[in-house]
Amino acid sequence: MDFVFWFLILVYMELVMRVFCLSRIFDVGLILAIIYSLLSACLIKFFTSLFEEKTNRILGGVILGFVTFLYVVQATYQNFFGKFLVLYSIFAGGFMQVTDAGMFDATLHAIQNGLPAIILFLLPFLFYCILGKKKLKMKKGKMLTKTLYPLAALVTYLAILAMLFVFPEQKSCYLNVFDMDTAVQDLGLVYAEVLDFKYNVLNVTPPVELDATQSVQLQDAFSEIEETKYEPNIMEIDFETLLAQESNETIRMLHN
Repeated sequence: MDFVFWFLILVYMELVMRVFCLSRIFDVGLILAIIYSLLSACLIKFFTSLFEEKTNRILGGVILGFVTFLYVVQATYQNFFGKFLVLYSIFAGGFMQVTDAGMFDATLHAIQNGLPAIILFLLPFLFYCILGKKKLKMKKGKMLTKTLYPLAALVTYLAILAMLFVFPEQKSCYLNVFDMDTAVQDLGLVYAEVLDFKYNVLNVTPPVELDATQSVQLQDAFSEIEETKYEPNIMEIDFETLLAQESNETIRMLHN
């Protein structure tokens, strides 16, 4: 039951994000986001079955709270700047611009405009806190459970990679220069956040893949670049003539 809960919550979050923040709701990106929600649900189920029920329940609340915070922040930031927040912006001060005193009114206005989405994002967490104990049984899992869900997550991840190489837009987003806005649309927010952490925090360079035409164009561009040759910068100055024409005795002494 709790696995279904996690899966449905993640799909619900993605749908709310697409309705309020993205230009397209139903596309291939939604399919990949749903599949990645399946992977994430497997991992959450695994981690929330490792301990006793009370600990698992607390851990589940922490995970859901973090996911909720992630969606709320991204929706608010997108409403404010028209773009999604990348982790690099946090260190470069982009996120602090939202909380800057001089932009406090604009920040409140962005939160007010995004309030319907924020409320919808908070509903699963409120449900978990109020009714989770009655509706969700999060007991310590058996060895089969602890093995089954990681394997299911691995199979799901391999399926996602296979799909990335079938759909051109998603493949380009994964292999070429990372763009957060494109990644959220084509892969879903959670997967986009994973790639953001990978590329902008761990500094892993995307494995750029060029087709045959792009490769030829790149080679031609490099072949047209001429190597710059540098020569000594020599000025021809007739110091004897300058000395003969100089009337200032101090300057004449400098020539000697």
